[in-house]
Amino acid sequence: MNSPAETDMDTCEAAGFWDARLRAPDCSDADRAEHEEWKSADPANAQAFNGLQKMIKDLPTIALMPEVQSMRSAALSRSQESAAPTPNSTRWSFASKAFAASVAAVAMTALLVMQTGSNVEGVTHAVNDHTPVFETAVGDRTDIPLTDGTIATLNTDSEIDVRYGLDERAIHLTRGEAHFDVAHNPDRPFVVYAGDYKVIAVGTAFDVRTLEDTVDVTVLEGKVEVKRIDQDDREGLQRGAMLVAGQKLSVRQAGPALRRQANLSVAASWRNGNAVFEDTPLMIAVQEMNRYSDVKLTISDYELANTEINGVFIAGRQDSFVAALEAYFGVTATHVSGTEIHLEPSAR
Repeated sequence: MNSPAETDMDTCEAAGFWDARLRAPDCSDADRAEHEEWKSADPANAQAFNGLQKMIKDLPTIALMPEVQSMRSAALSRSQESAAPTPNSTRWSFASKAFAASVAAVAMTALLVMQTGSNVEGVTHAVNDHTPVFETAVGDRTDIPLTDGTIATLNTDSEIDVRYGLDERAIHLTRGEAHFDVAHNPDRPFVVYAGDYKVIAVGTAFDVRTLEDTVDVTVLEGKVEVKRIDQDDREGLQRGAMLVAGQKLSVRQAGPALRRQANLSVAASWRNGNAVFEDTPLMIAVQEMNRYSDVKLTISDYELANTEINGVFIAGRQDSFVAALEAYFGVTATHVSGTEIHLEPSAR
């Protein structure tokens, strides 16, 4: 695949392509690495890309309008179609020029809004009626640059919908887990809604995870406030629980909230593709590993399920995880089917 530097496209077109590519739900680690190489190759590249992000940041509601989102999707579709298996094909040039139309559409839409006297409230309403949704498949992770400069990283089998308005930057975590590196804006709070709770931040980095009726919030930088959305305040969270860097809060529909210190290296491990277990009961480790693979591990022996394990494993690699269990933790694995492996204690 030819890089932008090897084509005849200009820097602005390349910046447009990379904006579209990085926002795509199927953006890969290879794409992100190549983007970083492109930015570092020439200061003009970084300047063009950062300038485009500033433009989008200044026009958040317009950038999220359905018409512009549709054009961005069309540009991405063309970029994929143009990745033809010919030695001299240049998907970069074709896709970038296609996306340039969507960038121009942002400015055109802004001009039309001003010329027709449309009020901002109407634009916000249109945005909220057509919220962009991003999701990952089982085993996938992706970084999503949002229009305000925030980076959302989605873990395996996760989904968010973005509902940015003028007064609040709202994210709804409908399933799974996400990390947010939040752009600072004290006049426009960043709020993540998950289950019965909302997590409020101004400028910080934190994880939110939903699992059945539990919501976990881990703060890696800065601080956040966790509050209940409804009026049922049995845990005192209607007034809010403030978390600072290094703290984790687990809340459920029923039962007390649990605040504790977090192991930040473990909390960040999934973004590197790892699952880290420290004195973790095997049944919990199995549950975690199953999140990343269509091949599910099962365990029925109570004593084995509560055996504590330690180690760093590649998320999604059930084969290497099972091999380690058999080698070091007294486990015998039986392949029940192509999608199920049953774990039981090794014969003593």
